Amino acid sequence: MESRLLTVEELARYLALPKPTIYTWVCLRRFPPGAVIHLGRALRFDRGVVDAWIELGCAKNTCI
Repeated sequence: MESRLLTVEELARYLALPKPTIYTWVCLRRFPPGAVIHLGRALRFDRGVVDAWIELGCAKNTCI
């Protein structure tokens, strides 16, 4: 499992979603615990946690 940190733009490209959707999901706490990392005002996303979340089917089944 890769543990690289992604920016909002990188995650949006990776999930094929618009950046506003990423920000909305952060506000609604739709990402799993540990996926969103706040670095001051910047957001980063743990790719390993996001990948595990996708493998469980959560990105499609419970978060849209």
